[in-house]
Amino acid sequence: MIAMSNQSQSDKRLSATQNGFMRVYTVEDFRANMYARLRDIGLPNLHKEHIRLVDIMVELYSEVRKLQKVAPGQEDLVALRSVIDELKGYATKHFANEHTFMTEIKFPGLAQHNEAHKRFVSKLLEIEERMWKQSVSYVVDLLHLLVGWLFEHINQMDMAYVRYSRGEVVKEIPKPAAIVAPSRQPAPRKPVGRTAGKSASDFRGSLHDRLRPTGVAQFDREHRKLIDLISDLSVIAESLYTRKPTPADWQKMDQTLQELSSFARSHFMAEEMWMKRIGYPLLDKHAEQHQNLINQLRDLTSKLTEERQVTFIVDINFFLVEWLMTHTIRTDMEYGEFARKNALK
Repeated sequence: MIAMSNQSQSDKRLSATQNGFMRVYTVEDFRANMYARLRDIGLPNLHKEHIRLVDIMVELYSEVRKLQKVAPGQEDLVALRSVIDELKGYATKHFANEHTFMTEIKFPGLAQHNEAHKRFVSKLLEIEERMWKQSVSYVVDLLHLLVGWLFEHINQMDMAYVRYSRGEVVKEIPKPAAIVAPSRQPAPRKPVGRTAGKSASDFRGSLHDRLRPTGVAQFDREHRKLIDLISDLSVIAESLYTRKPTPADWQKMDQTLQELSSFARSHFMAEEMWMKRIGYPLLDKHAEQHQNLINQLRDLTSKLTEERQVTFIVDINFFLVEWLMTHTIRTDMEYGEFARKNALK
């Protein structure tokens, strides 16, 4: 098992994120946001199970936050394993109960729904294997899978069997893993975590306050630039929660995401070239994390481009802030420490 890369000491500023509307959530912020996004499907027993799945997601998020604060070698991986095992067990139970219900009502989309469940389990197990064999930092990928997949599945695929159980005609059975806005979808909720009266500059400042210098001037400057691009994305997203987006809004969003992706690629390439030059022993592991970030950003951006839903911007921003800040605060600090110990520049 390879433990998550850690900073040399606990980050005392992780809790200093009280400003900004898409800040890195506290556990309570995350819980409130997840409950706000959870849709009541109208079937009490199955809805209770959805609530429990969300509770387990919150427990997982809590473990992620704990991992961010501990020193190297002091991670409580026993607790993390316990939460993931509970997730797998409860998801299996829930999927079985859904299967029983859909069988009883003779739901015509049973096969497609079961296929979606199988794909989810397969992806979950794939990420978990990476966690224990490669790096426990993949737990962030698992968390993102849960946040994105669970709500997409409930809002679309689960609502299909609910409507059928009520006697409604279901003309089209949703495809597994389809990203389609549910019918009569309510207006997007303003994301939990915005502090009244706080401005975009507060959010930007809170991220800069959280950032720790690596000691490599070029990369510290580029990290600040990445934070500014994430902040720009937040500003656009906030404006779209008060009105219907226009084609010009989407164009601006696309341009910002393109700039962010291009800059991230350039930054990662520069880091990898520098690490190779100084003989950094964890170069391959670090480069793999870079590629993982780029791949996920690409996938999330594709979702937004295809569906044009403002809620996807929240997913992108949450992913960028949580994953990127974890990477820069923790993993990048390792190469900075290596360079300092060996008097390298």
